[in-house]
Amino acid sequence: MSTLSPDPRYTAWGAPPDLSPVGRQAVRDFYETTIVEGGLWCLEMEMDRIVVDDDTIVTEGFIRSIYHGTDAARRGFPVDDQEGFYLVTLRMLVVWPFDADGFILGEETYNAVATPDFIKKVDISEVPPDFRDFVGAR
Repeated sequence: MSTLSPDPRYTAWGAPPDLSPVGRQAVRDFYETTIVEGGLWCLEMEMDRIVVDDDTIVTEGFIRSIYHGTDAARRGFPVDDQEGFYLVTLRMLVVWPFDADGFILGEETYNAVATPDFIKKVDISEVPPDFRDFVGAR
C-alpha cells in the first residue's frame, strides 16, 4: 500500500467489477477480501517481456494460479470437482502507470486464455501445503 498514489485506479478489462477497485481503501479491501480471503493468492507470473518508459512499466507473460474448486467455479471456470484443486494458466499483460513522485497510479490488466488446456485439475500433492491449510481452515 505504501507504493500507491493517493487515489489508485485498477482496471481489469473484461473481468467482473470486483476485480477493478478504485481508491486506496478499495484496493486494500480488494487484496484482503478478494485475493487473500478469496483464495486467489497462490500464483506466479512468468514474465516474457518488461517495457519501461518515463512513467509506465508494462509486464507481459503467463500467470499461473492454483484455485480450490469452489473458488474456480465462483470465478466462472469450468470445474467438475468443487473440492479439487485446479491450475489455471492465462496470458496476462499489466500496465503500471506511475506519477511524478514514483507512486503507482494503478493497474490495467488484460487476460486471455492462450492454450486449450488453460485449466487442469492437479493432484493435492502438487498444491503447496500453506495453500491446502488455508483452504482447509475456511
